[in-house]
Amino acid sequence: LVSLQMVLPNGDLMETKRLVRKSSAGYDLTQLFAGSEGTLGVITQLAWRVHALPKLRVGSLISFKDVGAAARCVVAFRHSVVPSLARCEMLNGPGMQATNKKFKMQLEEVPTLFLEFQGDNIDQLMEDARNTEQMAKKHGCTGYVLAEEGSKIDDLWEARRGCFF
Repeated sequence: LVSLQMVLPNGDLMETKRLVRKSSAGYDLTQLFAGSEGTLGVITQLAWRVHALPKLRVGSLISFKDVGAAARCVVAFRHSVVPSLARCEMLNGPGMQATNKKFKMQLEEVPTLFLEFQGDNIDQLMEDARNTEQMAKKHGCTGYVLAEEGSKIDDLWEARRGCFF
């Protein structure tokens, strides 16, 4: 979401994301109004930034014995160069247990990182996946699963997103 135009309760028309004369560290009004779900004003116009879908995707699940080891591994990912790493999320043991129960899966019920690599070159994606696997092994991972097909990746992310609902 880039910008909004809305009608305020007093009837005034307001727009967000206009060019300003100086830099400001104030509130992000676009997100504030969007998050208020209509309680601060009625949105009459909005602008989205649209991104193209990636041509290729590869995903992986990396299991750890504890959350601390998983967190240290994520820090290592952030400090290294993994150009195609687009998403990195973690579920703790109880989250993985909920995922298994709701989606009838057989994933290990320990802290687990969900990774997704995106790009146009499958060789680069696979190299980045191998590099993250090596980094994870240095940080004590107990399991590594690679998903090379889009449908398998989508199933994993659906389970990740839906485990708390």
